[in-house]
Amino acid sequence: MSTTSFATYTINLLKHAALLGWTPEALRHHLAKTNTLPLLDYCMFLAKSELSDAVPAEVRYHWHVECPYAEKQDASSTNLHTLWEQLRKLPQITSVDLRLAEDPCADDDNLPEEQRKAQRKITALLRKAESTPYEEEAATYIQKAAALQAKYNVAAATVDQPRHVRTKRVLISAPYVREKSLLLCAIARNCGVRVIALTSTGVMCTVGYAADLAYVNDMFASLERQCLYFMENSPRAREARSTGTTTSFRRSFIIAYASEIGDILASATRNIADAHEASRSALVETTAAVDKTFRDLFPETSTTHIHARNDAGYQEGARSAKSSHFGGDSSGVGGRRSIGA
Repeated sequence: MSTTSFATYTINLLKHAALLGWTPEALRHHLAKTNTLPLLDYCMFLAKSELSDAVPAEVRYHWHVECPYAEKQDASSTNLHTLWEQLRKLPQITSVDLRLAEDPCADDDNLPEEQRKAQRKITALLRKAESTPYEEEAATYIQKAAALQAKYNVAAATVDQPRHVRTKRVLISAPYVREKSLLLCAIARNCGVRVIALTSTGVMCTVGYAADLAYVNDMFASLERQCLYFMENSPRAREARSTGTTTSFRRSFIIAYASEIGDILASATRNIADAHEASRSALVETTAAVDKTFRDLFPETSTTHIHARNDAGYQEGARSAKSSHFGGDSSGVGGRRSIGA
């Protein structure tokens, strides 16, 4: 088979992937462990101009904005066959959520200037907190960021958001995708956001109001990073490595961490609602709207239960969750239900 034929065959597989609902971002995530991403990027760049009209418009749009120019790749036969094998095995993936997704090319220029200033200040404070080696100094920065964040979140609770529920995809990296998804769900559940897994490799869809989706994404990035740090550096992690139980320890650690984070956020949400009657009413209204949109998009869903099987990992995960900071990641985005600390 000639080089041209190789490219044509790969492009045809990618055109079929688009028909199945796959976007370039989802494909990159799904195939991240295959060592074929440069080749994939080049072939997707070629394929985007040949997509069938049968590909849903929302999927075609993502192909056009997510496939920048890519240099030609001289692929080895091993990489080609690996890529082909993975592309031939792709399952159908729903694209209904993309109809409500925000434009991936959009920016925050439409935000009020006061809110943009607050976000920049919060970003600076959180970056300082992450860069200092001193816990007390970091806590001071976190508390300042939390106070600023809380100020704008409480005010936003009494102001109607645009009456449009949106969707946002969140990509969870391996390993421990299922366990990490519990952390995403724990955060989302307490922010009026619904979550569903679109693939087994961590392509998740969140449904909610734009500010809440941004906050969930921001908080998940921060808490996931903290969870993994604690998981790898706790005293009992070293014990697990010495006894050959690292995998079960880590799975149980993440499960417990997610559960404890959920309890902490639920308590904070109740306290905010109790202190602000207007905020409580707003939460009820927006949650009902989000639930309806979620059911319309995904009328048939199922629930998967994951159990912890390592007591040491579970105990360490719960303990570590209490040590986490809740100021969010470096973007400092605050949704209606954000909590500062």
